[in-house]
Amino acid sequence: MGIFYWYNLINNIIFRGNSMINKERLLSTFVDYVQIDSESKNEKAMSERLVKDLSSLGFEAYADESGKAAGSNGNNVYCYIPGTLDLEPILFSAHMDTVTPGIGIEPIIEDGYVKSKGNTILGGDNKAGICAVMEALKTIKEHDLPHRPMEIVFSISEEVGLLGAKNLDYNNLKSKKAIILDSGGNAGKIIVQAPGQAKIYAKIFGKAAHAGNSPESGISAIMVGAEAVSNKPRNYSKYWDI
Repeated sequence: MGIFYWYNLINNIIFRGNSMINKERLLSTFVDYVQIDSESKNEKAMSERLVKDLSSLGFEAYADESGKAAGSNGNNVYCYIPGTLDLEPILFSAHMDTVTPGIGIEPIIEDGYVKSKGNTILGGDNKAGICAVMEALKTIKEHDLPHRPMEIVFSISEEVGLLGAKNLDYNNLKSKKAIILDSGGNAGKIIVQAPGQAKIYAKIFGKAAHAGNSPESGISAIMVGAEAVSNKPRNYSKYWDI
């Protein structure tokens, strides 16, 4: 997933292929953002920076209090941008946290690619998506472009269970549709569904019995657990009856 993939996608969605985006500025923002430490649950500096940068563009942005529930020192960043066109609002979102090791990232531009120094990740997941959104907003302001109402959500702790998204106040959202910039592929490719995961915590109690005298009277907790897992429906949707 590269920064210019998101550049091309935003360019096609918002500017309909008529490139007005400043590639040098986009790259500069990316290099700047990846150097801000923001491993999952340590996004405070990044969330504060995003509020500052959105506010400097003249938009009303704020950080919510999702960090308390997510166990993070950072918070989701939200911004609503009134439109100049009478169209339905749309939401753009990306997550600000990175996987580890993501402390002290040193980006290197080499042969047309942005790389990490080698002892850390780069942080393109998902700061490339954030930078694409920010550059699009800068371009809209710079050229005074007509646009529909937009909502921006930059979430925390995505990499450790979508914790920022789970603790977002959805009652405040006005958009019925959202574009999440967090995948790869050719510009214009839109993913409408993806695999997920569900965690089930269970305690299984067996029944003790003498292995020599009456093994048939016992119940193996391991066997019960194994049978439950092996009988799990492959494509279950809501309920799983054991």
